[in-house]
Amino acid sequence: MTPLQAVAHHVYPAMAREGLRRQGKRMWWERREDGSWVILEIQMRNGAPGELGFTVNTGAWPPSTWEHQRARVAHLADREVPYATGAPIWQRPNGVAPRLWPSDDDFLFFGRTFDRERLGGGPREFLLAALAWARARSDVEGALRCGISDYWAVAILRAVAPGDPRLAALQERYGLAVEPGPASGPAAAGH
Repeated sequence: MTPLQAVAHHVYPAMAREGLRRQGKRMWWERREDGSWVILEIQMRNGAPGELGFTVNTGAWPPSTWEHQRARVAHLADREVPYATGAPIWQRPNGVAPRLWPSDDDFLFFGRTFDRERLGGGPREFLLAALAWARARSDVEGALRCGISDYWAVAILRAVAPGDPRLAALQERYGLAVEPGPASGPAAAGH
C-alpha cells in the first residue's frame, strides 16, 4: 500500500461522515450556510530518492472572500471550488495541531511503501482537528478574531456587515472610500 492509498483508506470515510465533499483524490471541501468555505487538501512532494512526503493544507475562506478573489483574479473566474493555499486563512500542520502531527516538519516522508507506525494516531485525528480549526475561523467573527489581514477584513465587512463600526475604523485608518449603503430617506423615495 502506498502512503497516499493508506491515507485515503483512513481519511475518506472520516471526511464523508463530516459532510465534506471531495474533489479529486486529495481535496475535501465544505460550503457553509454563511457562504464561507472550509478546505482540506493533501499535498504530495518527492523527498530523497525513494521517499514520498505529504502535508495537509488547511484553509478557510470567510463569507464573500472567495467571490472577492474570483472577481479580481482572471484565471480564477471559472473555478468554482477554492483552494487551501492562498486562502485568507490557511496553515500547514504545525500551525494547526502540532501535537497531532507526527513530525516537526510540515511534510511527513515515507518510503514508497507505507509504515503505519510512523503515523502514530493516524491522519484521521489530525484532519478532524484541522477541520475544527478551519470551521472556527470561517465565519466573520472567527476570521476577525484570528487576526485576518486588514485587506480581507475590509472585503468581508463591506460585503456582509457594511454598517459594522470595525469597517468604518479600517476605512478611516487606510483612507479608503466609504462605500455608500442602500439609499434611504426622501431622495430615495423619489421626493
